[in-house]
Amino acid sequence: MKCNHCQAEWTAPNSQPSVCPFCGKSLTGDPKINDTLLPEQILERLFKDFDTKIFKSSARLSALLADFMPHDKRTLRLFKFAAEYNVPVQLLEAENYDESDRAIKIQTLKRNFQQEFFLEASSASYAVDCFAFALLGLPVKPDKEDGNHEDMEEAVEKEELRPFQENGKWGYKDKNSKVVVIPLQYDCAESFSEGLAAVRLPRAGWGFIDKTGKEAIPFKYTAVSPFCKGLALVELNGRWFYIDKTGKKTE
Repeated sequence: MKCNHCQAEWTAPNSQPSVCPFCGKSLTGDPKINDTLLPEQILERLFKDFDTKIFKSSARLSALLADFMPHDKRTLRLFKFAAEYNVPVQLLEAENYDESDRAIKIQTLKRNFQQEFFLEASSASYAVDCFAFALLGLPVKPDKEDGNHEDMEEAVEKEELRPFQENGKWGYKDKNSKVVVIPLQYDCAESFSEGLAAVRLPRAGWGFIDKTGKEAIPFKYTAVSPFCKGLALVELNGRWFYIDKTGKKTE
């Protein structure tokens, strides 16, 4: 095919495309994809037009989203963040996982995406769900049905210590007095939940500390989630599993 706007040529792998994958201009004469389509349906249509290749280039995907997302600017900005974070690529990596491992992968992706761009949990979850719908055929669910965000946020809110960052290091302050309780020393730090906080030490990995800064669970994990209802999801040697507050693996 050849675009009449930028003169680029390519082979469309599936159906007749609606937009140019290089300049983002319409190939049908319509300036936008149908305004009645939901955001996830627009992503699905782009996938059908250009296959997964378009989702593997964050720059090209961002350009297409800018031209063909007729929804509010907030949704467009959220999807551009997702493209920048390579959410589509990470979802495609989970395509051949079994159902349980894929669910863990997606849940972890949502949490990491949220933290990277300082998003609300519901916003990060919605963006990942939309791309998962387009690429994997998974339903877009309200955030309250996905995981334990509400329980986790409630547990975090009850904690008195808050993480803070200065000069590239993280520590913890009292949320009321702002007094430093645990000094700056970590590469990354999450909020306390159920009395423990996930932190990462240089060249050591993720682990958990108590409110005095003492190591509660060894620093050896590749990725972790906050504790919720006594359990935390962790990754070690490429495998995901739950641990209790003693660090013991649970079945």
